[in-house]
Amino acid sequence: MPSVDLPDAEAARLLRCEGSLTQALRDHSDNRFGLHLVRQSTLPLIDLQTGPISADRGIVREVILRGAGEDWVFAQTVIPMSTVEAAPWVAEMGGQPLGHALFARDDVIRSPLSFAHVQPGQPLHQRSAELRLIPAASPVFARRSCFFASEAPLLVTEVFLPALCPTP
Repeated sequence: MPSVDLPDAEAARLLRCEGSLTQALRDHSDNRFGLHLVRQSTLPLIDLQTGPISADRGIVREVILRGAGEDWVFAQTVIPMSTVEAAPWVAEMGGQPLGHALFARDDVIRSPLSFAHVQPGQPLHQRSAELRLIPAASPVFARRSCFFASEAPLLVTEVFLPALCPTP
């Protein structure tokens, strides 16, 4: 993802958060935080922007992170089947925040964050608009990083929704 100009100071602080975004959002919402599991399915990965992940099939997990009664972040995690075999717990999160598990384990490392404006027409933008989380014609801020659980990759991409991060 290319570098981008960041939004206002508070949204930028959350966007740049290198620790658990789940915990940062929980703190930002005065513990009025929630998670909605949109889907967790085994899918072909060809149509997704998977960056450093090279796999034909994997689990795609999508959640909406909510704070103070508003949808704040749409997160999409791509988990290759080889990662599920190496670290089966990553596919067993259900409605629990993945961030808590990732940051609590000693066998997980994370790549640096990358940032982008996700534009209309890009797959992640289309998915977010399809879920009615963003306006169909507006770009949104996003970030992604690759985690390695037991040295096996999973890609987490987080779209910052307009209630938390105004449109660029």
